[in-house]
Amino acid sequence: MKGKQKKNGFTLAELLIVVAIIAVLVAVAIPIFTKQLEEARRAVDLQTARTIESVLANAVNDGTIQFPSNMDNKKNYSVFVVITRDKDSFPQDYTGKWGISPVNGTLFCGADASVCINTTTSSKWNAHQSELQALLTNSGLNINNLKVSSKSSQNGGWDWIIINVGYTKGKFVTRIYSGEANKNGDASANYGKTNIEKLINHQ
Repeated sequence: MKGKQKKNGFTLAELLIVVAIIAVLVAVAIPIFTKQLEEARRAVDLQTARTIESVLANAVNDGTIQFPSNMDNKKNYSVFVVITRDKDSFPQDYTGKWGISPVNGTLFCGADASVCINTTTSSKWNAHQSELQALLTNSGLNINNLKVSSKSSQNGGWDWIIINVGYTKGKFVTRIYSGEANKNGDASANYGKTNIEKLINHQ
């Protein structure tokens, strides 16, 4: 008679060691994955912002957007687009002090007074410009999907992004800057201090 073969298996201690190793690997991998995911979201935001900037600049070049011929160098004459993560992520002065009503909760298209888009001249900067929105739509951008992807304004990201094209103190500039929901959206208060601005500076 053949002897019984001995069955080898894992002991409880060995299984616990394996489980502990897996737990450590997961604990190390999750922060790395989360960071890479956030970086990917920010890359999407940057691409979206650059695309909008290009649309606005092209509209200025082809005459779709026109600035007054007798501009006052002490005033701003520009068009701008604000995109946010959600309706609660707008610059606090936009929805608070200035009473701006975002489209779809994440988008606002504005133009300083006297700036003409197609045949419509803006009378006040804090009124949504549907003509500017139409420019974005006609360029192929999906208005319903225009929102900030970054999830971490407290860790190098942003809650909102502003794309601005026009004249500031007589000088033509295109600029992209970002900020936190509890901060004001005025360029003078944010430009040079925000995260996204360090990556894009077209002055």
